[in-house]
Amino acid sequence: YTRTHPPIMADIEDARSWMARLKEVREYENHVKFLEGLHICVRAVRGLCGDKATQLFNDVCAKAFGEDVSLCDCASWPCREHRALWEFVKEHHHLGSRARLSFHNSDPSLCLRANPWHLAKLFMPPMGRSLLGKSSVQEMDASSLFGFIFNCTLFNEDLRQAAGEARAQRNSFCHLEDKEMTAEALAEGLTAFIRVMAAAGSSDTERAKLEALRSNDGSYSLPDDDTLLEMIRGEALWVL
Repeated sequence: YTRTHPPIMADIEDARSWMARLKEVREYENHVKFLEGLHICVRAVRGLCGDKATQLFNDVCAKAFGEDVSLCDCASWPCREHRALWEFVKEHHHLGSRARLSFHNSDPSLCLRANPWHLAKLFMPPMGRSLLGKSSVQEMDASSLFGFIFNCTLFNEDLRQAAGEARAQRNSFCHLEDKEMTAEALAEGLTAFIRVMAAAGSSDTERAKLEALRSNDGSYSLPDDDTLLEMIRGEALWVL
């Protein structure tokens, strides 16, 4: 594991509390391997997610330009005056016009400003305040990015389906006391992350890190507490 010093993404006390719970579970080493695999997967897809967020932003801005919504400063979302904007956004949602965009994730005054993440966050799970202040791909955790990938049709179908399974694995893992992390369960989770990375075009070197975690050959070394805490903070594992 290589530390990357991402921005602080959540309250330190939440992360410490979650780490204390983690240390009490059975099959602790397998839980930590799962967490490290999740962290590696998220880092591997961030670049592609950043590119797709920019593509989404540019496409919606181009369509919205003729609708005079580029300086939208409505007090709440969804704004009735600019309903056309939401239809442009929904064109890229896998549910189309039936989509329910996550309006509580974003600041309405920034919907078509320079940063594409205020639009991308509409495709993420409705996490409200935990996402509201985040405005870069480096700040997005696993649940956010997997949700964006699954819901946005700019990503290929194989990747979208793989991301849906990976998010389900992440959410199950978060219920620490209820999650048995047997060798089989660990392999299933890591396989889901490997599928995401393969569909995203990640390098063989990156995928090999997860293959090594899955091999269970006895060579694994547990991370120190500082590294473990950083991974937990980065993935906001107490947020479901």
